[in-house]
Amino acid sequence: MVHRRFDNEKVVDVSILGEAITFPNKKCIAKNRFMKSAMSEKLAVFKPGDKTNGMPTENLINLYEKFGAGGFGMIVTGNVPVDQDHAEGIGNMLIDERLDTLERRLMFSRLANAGKKEGSRMIVQLGHAGNMTPVHINSTPLSSTSVAAHPSNKPWKIFGKPIQIKKCDMKEKIIDKYVYAANFCYDCGFDGVEIHAAYGFFLASFLSEKLNGRRDEYGGSIANRSRIIFDIYKAIREAIPIDSSFLIGIKICAVDFKNAHSNLIDIGKLMTMIDAAPFDFIELSGGEFEKPPLKNSEIITCVKGAFYDKTISSIQKQLKKSILYLSGGFRTSYGMVTAVQEQFTQGISIGKPAAAEPDLPYKILEKRVFSCAKYDYFNYALTENGALSQMYQLSRKSLKDSKQHILEGVMDLSNPTTARKFFDAYALFVQGLIVSFKQNKPINDLFEWTSTR
Repeated sequence: MVHRRFDNEKVVDVSILGEAITFPNKKCIAKNRFMKSAMSEKLAVFKPGDKTNGMPTENLINLYEKFGAGGFGMIVTGNVPVDQDHAEGIGNMLIDERLDTLERRLMFSRLANAGKKEGSRMIVQLGHAGNMTPVHINSTPLSSTSVAAHPSNKPWKIFGKPIQIKKCDMKEKIIDKYVYAANFCYDCGFDGVEIHAAYGFFLASFLSEKLNGRRDEYGGSIANRSRIIFDIYKAIREAIPIDSSFLIGIKICAVDFKNAHSNLIDIGKLMTMIDAAPFDFIELSGGEFEKPPLKNSEIITCVKGAFYDKTISSIQKQLKKSILYLSGGFRTSYGMVTAVQEQFTQGISIGKPAAAEPDLPYKILEKRVFSCAKYDYFNYALTENGALSQMYQLSRKSLKDSKQHILEGVMDLSNPTTARKFFDAYALFVQGLIVSFKQNKPINDLFEWTSTR
């Protein structure tokens, strides 16, 4: 039971959110406009040097069974690295040819089936951490550049010293790995893949004018900086034709263009090229469609102001084939409906609210609720790590063992008392992480918090 919800500005007809979406291949349809956005679960097997490393677990199957039962038209998994040497962190699922076994394929197939059971489309987000690869995974990761990543705000997360990838290595060390991973997903019954080109990871670093100083055909203009993305797309489509109904989407972030001299022009050109390919869908992150709550009588917008508004208002008008999903700050049914009606987006991507309430789409479409569970917008440590712990809590039991109650055993962070207890406990957990870091131990910063009060 949710204690508090965000205020909904106006009660509106939500039927538009329940409309099906047909993708460019015309063979694949999402049953409604809701997408569960990728969130790293950190629940996969972690056994470096073992064939089971990065394999899905029963916890992950339980988690995606609940997302599948929640009414999403499309579900995107957390980041799945295509190279075990360039993982985002401990607990990532991995798809790497060196780890291929029948057992791994069985577990990924079970994961796909768990999410698809109620008619959702299951999509695997494929990524490569690049210069944001933790040093304990790879001390010298490949990247678009030899420029080190900006230090993490987590003192226990230190990145390796990057090496600029050579042009001659692009096919073997990058493109072929994405193609293998996409084929693996296709064979295991997933409906498609989302290429992760956001948040400063490998592909995003190519897109960034600030980071990408290459002087070959992978640097310079936006056409060159995005070349690797289209090389990957074309190679996957050669292996899995468009008439297969297998989707290829992409995730990009407006923030990655914030420091570009010609940011709006570049992102517009990129969208045009993505649409022409055509990618089946685009997930655009990096802003807040609904304004954040007031604090000290001011709106704190970060990069979320005019740049984002101009970006999303111009993008949808350019797209002729690709379906646009907007990610960022959707809290009310009024905001979601407005975004679709005013043609800012065709799909609604939801992250942290889905961890708190996996059945939010059904509740909204059935008019049982009009907004998501309230959270402290300005307390990043609470909301980000709280969502991670909520996914862990969701994963502990199957739907059957939960007696079909999706939210059984899940804390409600909209309750101030619960939020305060969690935050205090998390602070103690962090102290333990720092001790482990000083002892050079690999760290999974998933807080396995079991209390619900």
